Amino acid sequence: MPVPASELFAWHERPGAFERLNPPFQPVELAQFEGIQDGDVAVIKLPAGPTSIKWVARHADYVEGRQFKDIQEAGPFAKWEHTHRMIPDGEHSVLHDHVEYE
Repeated sequence: MPVPASELFAWHERPGAFERLNPPFQPVELAQFEGIQDGDVAVIKLPAGPTSIKWVARHADYVEGRQFKDIQEAGPFAKWEHTHRMIPDGEHSVLHDHVEYE
């Protein structure tokens, strides 16, 4: 990414990051969002025909300026863990997303 890791991380912490990352053709609703620090919760509603699926994720492994993780507590998968890492690379950074799911 053409910005330092700390700036990239700060972008993810700012209000509206989820909405900016979510594609406009993907109709999801962010029903609750507390932040990305350890213990913060996000609740997403996914459309499923005439109803919706509630997806609850708790954030963990917060390292300021470097990483955070979303861990599904309830939702459509047997397991979902999404680690977001911002790795310094000189004046730039590498955004590394790792998802484990079942």
